[in-house]
Amino acid sequence: MENARSPHDPSYKQFFSNPDMVASLLRDLVPEDFVNDLDFSTLEQCSGSYVTDDLRDRHDDIIWRLRWRDSWMYLYLLLEFQSTIDPWMAVRILAYTALLWQDLIKSGTVRDGESLPPVLPIVIYNGRKPWTAAQDVAELLPPIRGPLSRYQPRQSYFLLDEGRVPEDLLHTGGLAAQLVRLERADSLEALRPIVRELVAQLQNAKYRHLRRMLSVWLGRVVFKRAGITTDVPEFHDLQEIDAMLEERAAQWKDEYIRQGILIGEARGEAMLEERAAQWKEEYIRQGILIGEARGEAMLEERAAQWKEEYIRQGILIGEARGEAMLEERAAQWKEEYIRQGILIGEARGEAMLEERAAQWKEEYIRQGILIGEARGEAMLEERAAQWKDEYTRQGILIGEARGRTEGEAWGEARGLGLALRDVLEFRFGRLPVSVSSRIAELSDAVVLRKLTLSAYQADSLQAFVDQLPKDDTKKMQ
Repeated sequence: MENARSPHDPSYKQFFSNPDMVASLLRDLVPEDFVNDLDFSTLEQCSGSYVTDDLRDRHDDIIWRLRWRDSWMYLYLLLEFQSTIDPWMAVRILAYTALLWQDLIKSGTVRDGESLPPVLPIVIYNGRKPWTAAQDVAELLPPIRGPLSRYQPRQSYFLLDEGRVPEDLLHTGGLAAQLVRLERADSLEALRPIVRELVAQLQNAKYRHLRRMLSVWLGRVVFKRAGITTDVPEFHDLQEIDAMLEERAAQWKDEYIRQGILIGEARGEAMLEERAAQWKEEYIRQGILIGEARGEAMLEERAAQWKEEYIRQGILIGEARGEAMLEERAAQWKEEYIRQGILIGEARGEAMLEERAAQWKEEYIRQGILIGEARGEAMLEERAAQWKDEYTRQGILIGEARGRTEGEAWGEARGLGLALRDVLEFRFGRLPVSVSSRIAELSDAVVLRKLTLSAYQADSLQAFVDQLPKDDTKKMQ
């Protein structure tokens, strides 16, 4: 669930709606080289004419634009004043940047064929804990290598963690640096010099609204944080605050001393109670150590007396236990030896059985062979007479079938060969004797059919002869 917003939010939105404050933010607190190429005279806050409904609904964010070299650069300020750190801030920034580009396209600010303008996202954070969220969306992805890495998004945002800005950046005199110094001031002494510098720095009439906002914010937020909670009026200008600080400094000093004494006394009592508990534990521990030392001395004195008595008693107990164990083990050994004897006997019986089995096996095999041979000879004589008649009958049938088949094949091949010669003589005239002889030698009907079809298609007699089997033909002269 989202945390309640800090009272900083509306004030900061007013602060960074001032172009001088935004320019100071970039010049003084963003240590990047491209800042030198920015034209701060072109700074303009994006209103409804640049930002559509999707981004206008984010009331806490501020969008500016200014010229960078030959194009516009957009500055996206996100105010993060929640009590917890959003670990997915990089994803939010990526989404807001894409949404800003989409709105610029939708509004016609960026037209077809033009490049998208660069965007600088800045997250302003004033929490007490250091910022720990990833500052690049790529850090939220697992390590990815190879072609897939080209399709993963990358975008960073600039983090302004006000509690951890380096001190050397805070003494430039810029408005943004002064604002961070006020955020970090925790006492009256720290506030007074910063307020005086701002009074001198913001005298121009154009800063009237900014002076008013700083005065309200100091009274409602900064003074309360510094412990000034009573008799604080509603301020309208920084000069009123400067005068009030000077007037009440002595009063607050005495009050702070009195409060410090009370706090010191309370802390002293708390420390006394804490130390008393520690001393109690320590004295008890020391008492235990002394008692243990005395107990050890008494123990050594008694130990010699007890030693002889306990040894004598131990011998008697050991002898009694030994006799009982002997009787118990004797019964166990009896059963175990009987069981082992049975196992040995069974093992020897198995060995004798295996030895006899080998002798019996050879004898029974030999007898089986003799019986099998005798039965085989009788069956062979009986079957021989039957096989003789059957094989004679089958041979006659096979011979008749082969003769019929060979005759049909020879006749078909003979007819196809005569037809082939007639086709060739019809197309190419009288055939050479070598070609006629080769055709007469062919006996495969399938080959003769194919050659007859080729005779109709061949362009010349030589082309036909080239299609005859290579090992049996010669080219015509």
